[in-house]
Amino acid sequence: MIENINFIKLDNHIKKGIIEALIFASEDPLDIDTLVKLVIPDFHINRNDDNKEAMDLTQEFISQNEDLKNAIINIIIQ
Repeated sequence: MIENINFIKLDNHIKKGIIEALIFASEDPLDIDTLVKLVIPDFHINRNDDNKEAMDLTQEFISQNEDLKNAIINIIIQ
């Protein structure tokens, strides 16, 4: 069983470390929507999928996670 970690419920120190690690490890600049996609708690990657296209999360899905987006923004500006 795969258990997702709910980013919103983590300690702010842990959240900051995760965001910093994602930014540092990325070859390209990350925008806020990409960061949301990377830490979203209820997104699963189907490892058995033969489709090798990039993960596609719609803007609607991201907008449903405004709390997560705001949490990331607050971490970045602190």
